[in-house]
Amino acid sequence: MNKIYCDTLVIGGGGGGLVSAVRAAECGVKKVVLLEKTNHLGGASVCASSISTVNSKVQIAAGNSERLAGDMFSMIMNSTRWVPNVSIVRKFINTSGVFADWIEEKKPGSLAILPDNRFCEWKGARFGTAVCKLLKEYCKTYGVEVLLGTRATRLLVDESGTIKGALAESNDTKYEIRAKSIILSTGSFSRNREMLKKYFPKYFDNDFKFEFEGGIALGRFADGDGINMALEIGSMPDYHMDVVVSGPTHHGSQSTRNLISRPEAILVNKNGKRFMAEVMEHFAGNAMLNQPDALAWAVFDSDSLEYFMHTLDPLSKAPSDMVIERQLAEQMQARDRLAEENTFGPNTLGASRVAGTLEEIAAFIGADPAVFIAEIKRFNTFCDKGRDEDFLKDTKYLRPIRKAPFYALRGNLFWQCTRGGIVINENMEVISKKGTVIRGLYATGDHASGWFSEYGYLGSTSLAWALISAYVAAESSCEYLRSI
Repeated sequence: MNKIYCDTLVIGGGGGGLVSAVRAAECGVKKVVLLEKTNHLGGASVCASSISTVNSKVQIAAGNSERLAGDMFSMIMNSTRWVPNVSIVRKFINTSGVFADWIEEKKPGSLAILPDNRFCEWKGARFGTAVCKLLKEYCKTYGVEVLLGTRATRLLVDESGTIKGALAESNDTKYEIRAKSIILSTGSFSRNREMLKKYFPKYFDNDFKFEFEGGIALGRFADGDGINMALEIGSMPDYHMDVVVSGPTHHGSQSTRNLISRPEAILVNKNGKRFMAEVMEHFAGNAMLNQPDALAWAVFDSDSLEYFMHTLDPLSKAPSDMVIERQLAEQMQARDRLAEENTFGPNTLGASRVAGTLEEIAAFIGADPAVFIAEIKRFNTFCDKGRDEDFLKDTKYLRPIRKAPFYALRGNLFWQCTRGGIVINENMEVISKKGTVIRGLYATGDHASGWFSEYGYLGSTSLAWALISAYVAAESSCEYLRSI
């Protein structure tokens, strides 16, 4: 058993863990240790392209900060039905600009902060990837001790319930790490099937099958370690956890994934029948739950493909010209990517079909050709009339399906991250079953509760929450260390 002594232990080396480690060291903590159970740093944060900020120096100078902060607060609370902890939400919003300015100071000129809305991007790169790369260098600068391939297994507390350290292990070494404060930043439990079944039985405690989306970075190692360790020492159970389950998604290239949610295409089920107005982007999951095998196929013709290749999805809200340019470049490749996916079997993730006849599309879907073709003809009459008599889809999205080749993309339900599991206060301190603070323990990111609800959350805030909550946790931890 190797013993390590430190002032602050950060468990989890994703974006949030890196922020906490760097900020704690910067605030004067003498020794910071960062544990990461994989062999690389960055975690799910590397997938995200922007953060939300409302009161950076740029926005304050433009005179927009107060309005943007008020708008963000209202959007968060209304989209979550006022379930979150208001103090946590306010701390999150109020610290957003402080965090953005902190990053900008570390790499001047790196951020594209929009003065009149909440989106903040990294110039020329994904925000998550770039900020993790930057903070890894600052870990070296500040002397943060990083242990890769090392998994925390248990939190240690003294007789009063105050944090005193943790147990951890790598492939060949066991550690007892004595620490005065611990910041948990281990992420969601999106890959722990037992926890998914326990907390979200509607989706997972049955024979229902659908796909995980996000790849290795977004969840391969997200197994709820932090939540389970916190519960083991008496943290308060969280009754407002959430999981992102939606659809349809298409597991092909980025170019073809962009097509599955185009409102101008139609969605049909396994029987070849439409089942909704196709204007929900990736939020048609509940309707798909009622379809055979919860599958859907996006269908369109060659005229529509040409249109899609040169226009943005009208339901997509690209935050900047940089993102718009990237999306258009992706869409210009759609015809080539569809041809590649045409070689996949119909039950393969990412399968598409390019066909000269509608009968071939029906065979790909597995539908009765007569039923499917009748459905297409009916939809075309709606396009001619300018009125969707079945689902009242907005007229501007009605595009007939007449010109070969025809296209179909397999779409399925998906889940990504979970949110919640550890109840905290506005200082990111973990709350016990008794309603008191567990002294010395902090939680950040996806497994920390109080900023979302089971009814939803505000889009484009997940990475912002992960990084900003980690910043707050580091400062709170430093204040705690100075008090003892």
